[in-house]
Amino acid sequence: MPSSRRAVDLLTTRFRPASVNLSSVNLARLLSTRTRQQQWNGYEGNSSNSSRRGLLINLCVFSGAISAYNHKDFILNDVYPVNNTIHGLKPIQAADTWENGLYQASQKEEKDLFYEFRQKRLSESSFFLRIFYHIKFALTDYVVDPCITIARFLELTAIFVPVLLSAPICWIGSKDRRTGEDVRSGAKLWFRYLRWSAEHAGASFIKLGQWAASRTDIFSKEMCEELSHLHSNAKAHSFKKTKRILSDSFGMPFDEIFAEFQEKPLGVGAIAQVYLAKLSDKAIEKVRTEGDQKVQLTLDPQNKEQTQFWENVVVTQQERAIDSKQAVAIKVLHPNVEVKINRDLRIMSFFANVINVIPTMEWLSLPDEVEQFSILMRLQLDLRIEALNLEKFRHNFRNRLDIHFPKPYLNFSTRDVLVEDYVQAIPMSKMLSLKDNFGKNLSKEISDKGLDSFLQMLIIDNFVHADLHPGNMLVRFYKNEHFKHKKEYKIVKSSNEHETNRITEELLALGDDDKAWCKRLEELYESGYHAEICFLDVGLITELNQMDRVNFIDLFKALSEFDGYRAGELMVERSRTPETVINKEIFALKVEKLVDRMKQRTFTLGNISIGDLLDQVLGMVRSHHVRMEGDFITVIVAILLLEGIGRQLDPQLDLFARFVYAFVFGFPTENELSFSFT
Repeated sequence: MPSSRRAVDLLTTRFRPASVNLSSVNLARLLSTRTRQQQWNGYEGNSSNSSRRGLLINLCVFSGAISAYNHKDFILNDVYPVNNTIHGLKPIQAADTWENGLYQASQKEEKDLFYEFRQKRLSESSFFLRIFYHIKFALTDYVVDPCITIARFLELTAIFVPVLLSAPICWIGSKDRRTGEDVRSGAKLWFRYLRWSAEHAGASFIKLGQWAASRTDIFSKEMCEELSHLHSNAKAHSFKKTKRILSDSFGMPFDEIFAEFQEKPLGVGAIAQVYLAKLSDKAIEKVRTEGDQKVQLTLDPQNKEQTQFWENVVVTQQERAIDSKQAVAIKVLHPNVEVKINRDLRIMSFFANVINVIPTMEWLSLPDEVEQFSILMRLQLDLRIEALNLEKFRHNFRNRLDIHFPKPYLNFSTRDVLVEDYVQAIPMSKMLSLKDNFGKNLSKEISDKGLDSFLQMLIIDNFVHADLHPGNMLVRFYKNEHFKHKKEYKIVKSSNEHETNRITEELLALGDDDKAWCKRLEELYESGYHAEICFLDVGLITELNQMDRVNFIDLFKALSEFDGYRAGELMVERSRTPETVINKEIFALKVEKLVDRMKQRTFTLGNISIGDLLDQVLGMVRSHHVRMEGDFITVIVAILLLEGIGRQLDPQLDLFARFVYAFVFGFPTENELSFSFT
């Protein structure tokens, strides 16, 4: 037995629970999970020694155990993709959140399918076929996959080692005193080089850079701003591959699935690309008669809340059946993207443990961060999760007819394919370019409705869109003749979908003539038109578990009472690694001073920027090594982004007052507001 394999066997033997077989990769995950549990339980050990042990384990994993062969637990998606034609997905009930339940269900299904795939071939009746598959799987696990992984490792080394070696230029150059930026010109150059390297490293590192851009609690503000400009340079995969994926998903020849199909993608991302199409009557009838809906919506009947939700989904599906005249958006994963991402994630884990050994770097907990990032990536690799997220958002906003999420067609969606309504609307970026209309009519209404919808997600529903930026927000307009030129107390749409689309086309035809846009928007508002906000791309959501939700409420309570010192103490006490925080007392005093400055302006709350406040707090968090939970930071970043959008559209926006009101009183339903008609 090779020494590397022997080392892994020793490790797996030492840490193996009774009657459980662990592969090397699962071992690393187990150790990572145990480390987090120890931290939450108040475990305090020698972090440097722990880092070195983690590195030793990962070196063993990388050198030999990456190719360890364990039929039951080890999934080699690098070589054999699982069956991607299954429509249904049920969340695991024991999970602490909805999203975690979907993630665990997806991963369990993947593992089970792979196990069945190999067992079936290793149990062939023919002796020679069994021998063939044993040899094939052995070559795959011990030769092919390790060689591909090593080649990818060398490629990434060639890309990122020069980035690390060039890091000292961050201390070269002068600061721009005119702008007041506290960053040298050499650092700006290095940040651009880092962004360029991530773009050329592929989908995994593009997504990693975009994730890092949201972690202003770890990385500098200037670095996050540069990484926020990351864009995918992925090329569209061929139409031939798209046809094959769709044919496999629907179980029909491609020509029989669609009445119309635009071969040129509407957009190409790092993980998937999107097409515009219309389904054929034959495909619609086939899916309708299969009855997949009943199978995938069967949950525990004792859970009344989820049963009510799923019954609503069934009703929604039946009330609005799809037809061949309806345009749909078809999202298709790139071929083998899961293979490449899984390989990159293993290499990232190795590098994270290498960096974690460096003195003073352990406070970053990079191995844990990579583990969390791995979950985020795998959530996006099963498009059924995005479809179910859309349905849950539609359920949560069922009483808000001015907030729209595209309708997913669950019976058509699989791991590789998502079918949803095509929304014809105006990009939010266009509305943000109309400076002459800021604070007026429909622009102000867009700001109000966008922020109110976010506060409902955060405070009422605990189900927040985790990728809120202008690219994922659209606007369209409907007529409400009952409430012209004033706030709507009840949404009564007196215009139909056709009329809404006509207004959209009319506005888009104005092109870049901003004056014409502003004039037309004012005319629409005076005629009784109102704004409808449409949200896209809900593959990632933030859902606080019970502990994080309690922490969030306690922190908000302290801030709303202007008790800055207590807020600082809570942030330290409930951070992920309280023992690594630098100068805890000074940190709490800084938060207190910042909150006191805010308190002095309580009579002009409209002048307070919650975004600026949170931005300064994140700067303190970073300098004092206060490690916050990733979901908590995602919420803060969403607030920063939405307040930025809201204040552009409405300079007089008072987010603090809206936040307090929503937190205390919640949001009235449409039925509660219908008194105005009686």
